[in-house]
Amino acid sequence: MKVLVIGGGYSGLTTIVGLRKKDKTVEIVLVEPKDHMEVVWASYRSAFDEKIGQQSLLDLPTFCTEQKVSHVKALVTGLTDTSATLSNGDTVDFDLCVVAVGAAAPWAGIGRSSTVAERKTTVQDRQAEMKEEGDKLLNATNVLIVGGGLIGVELAGDVAYYKQENNKPGTVTLVHSGSHVINEWSDKAAGMVTKKLKSLKNLKLILNDRVVEEDGTYKLQSSGEALPEQPDQVVMTVGFSPINSFMDASMLDDKGYVKVDEFFRVEGSNGKIFALGDCEATQLYNAGAAVLAQQGIIGNNLKVTLNALEKDGASADLSAVKLKPLNKLGLQGCVTVGRKQGVLFASGFVTQRIIPGIKNSTMFIMKPKSDLKIKNFA
Repeated sequence: MKVLVIGGGYSGLTTIVGLRKKDKTVEIVLVEPKDHMEVVWASYRSAFDEKIGQQSLLDLPTFCTEQKVSHVKALVTGLTDTSATLSNGDTVDFDLCVVAVGAAAPWAGIGRSSTVAERKTTVQDRQAEMKEEGDKLLNATNVLIVGGGLIGVELAGDVAYYKQENNKPGTVTLVHSGSHVINEWSDKAAGMVTKKLKSLKNLKLILNDRVVEEDGTYKLQSSGEALPEQPDQVVMTVGFSPINSFMDASMLDDKGYVKVDEFFRVEGSNGKIFALGDCEATQLYNAGAAVLAQQGIIGNNLKVTLNALEKDGASADLSAVKLKPLNKLGLQGCVTVGRKQGVLFASGFVTQRIIPGIKNSTMFIMKPKSDLKIKNFA
């Protein structure tokens, strides 16, 4: 039996480890053009901290060797419920498939360009991209960051902090349409984050408003007034988009995300394709922790489906297979605000002690290394 995993990020590797724990011998093929797995939540810090950048790029070839996975460096250009067509012209037949391609981000610093073919595939190129994007923001006179969710807050905090740390002049303006930053958090938790943002003297926070661009001038939508500090660098931290164009449109929702049931099975795939992570419509909040919580579930669901196929072959009724539903985590998250501050919010509990400090020191890079048994490059 053969399982194809499309995407070598956190979701793809979580799938591989979960399946390997259930089946030591099933053939697994990973289609991923990069030679590394990136700890994406560290990418905002990686743009300014070379050491974090190096630590956040993990050794995919060694992982594949140790997990007995065939790694094909290519992109998937077409997908049916029995095979995938690759950008190198090859076709991979499979018994089951897991789509774990993530989503695209507007800012190149995250390394998730909407044009997948333009993403950096080597460690050296990705490290150079990190530095280039970080330098752009540090050397900019004024930086505008649009969107005050987890990403926008962390990036704004880091740009402001590292500008001060490196004696770089200029301001950072963070504009958010909500009444408080990180819409999903409580007023108390968001208030703590706001207080810390405002403690950064070179950062300006604007809430309950949007930014529009007219003839090269950035204005507030509510008043039509031009921003006092016109930016020479603009970062959009809203507008993430799916990259599932290789899939049949019937499998996607109106925004392009993969439609899945509570067992991560893709609609219209006859039970043979699963999807996990940012590419699919459940949109697991705080995806890193939420995806990891599905490791045993996705591994189990793939294994019992394989068992049914092994037993009954093409006549297997996969709709009758007993699967485990997704593991719903409570709302939680840990946000940094610059290099020395942060807030943890977990199911109503709020603190600025210990765990935010650990994240600032490590960016939680040890988490995927431990959970996925993946190492840094030697």
